[in-house]
Amino acid sequence: MADLARNIPPRDVTLLAVETSLVVRRNLHPALQYLLLEAAAEIHGGPEIFHKAGRFPAAEAVNLPLSTPARGFYQSGLPFVYQVLPLWLAGITQRLLILLIPLFVVVFPAIRFLPAIYSYMIERRIYKLYGELMILEADLDRSSGPAPHDLVTRLEDLARRANHLSVPLRFSQRLFILKSHIAQARNEMQKRHEAVSGEGTKVRLEGTADPKGG
Repeated sequence: MADLARNIPPRDVTLLAVETSLVVRRNLHPALQYLLLEAAAEIHGGPEIFHKAGRFPAAEAVNLPLSTPARGFYQSGLPFVYQVLPLWLAGITQRLLILLIPLFVVVFPAIRFLPAIYSYMIERRIYKLYGELMILEADLDRSSGPAPHDLVTRLEDLARRANHLSVPLRFSQRLFILKSHIAQARNEMQKRHEAVSGEGTKVRLEGTADPKGG
């Protein structure tokens, strides 16, 4: 018994006591662990005759490891969700946050780069046709006379794919320019064909004999 007002005990007394530990089963729900820690801190956390404030409960070295809820309680106190939400809802919310926060860390950067990835995919489809057109024009420049049949076939296939290519409105100008270049290549082929046809007609006219002549 101790009573400071009556000076009990009247002299210093050496006391022998053991540390008290708050131990729970490993599978105890985290919400109940928070409640036990909060209750222990509220009842025994203040100063008393034989111990200072904050001595119990405390994260001191014991033979048993600290649970995750206890470690979090000693580091930052009661989680915010348990302060503003009912017990049953706070437990569900905390578990959802544990799952969603890492997911958001991955999803948000992905959402940020999705427009750029989408634009790259659309532009790649247009530039792929541009590359084929450049190769076709180079083959056409190396040929003389009328365009070979395979070049005509390739150009018609390229024009067909460009006409059936569907792109968002902001990429329509690039697609229109591509179609214009394809049309120029077709005009070049047509001019070559007409030039050769005209020369053949001229040769035939010059080589035709006059039926009234000798």
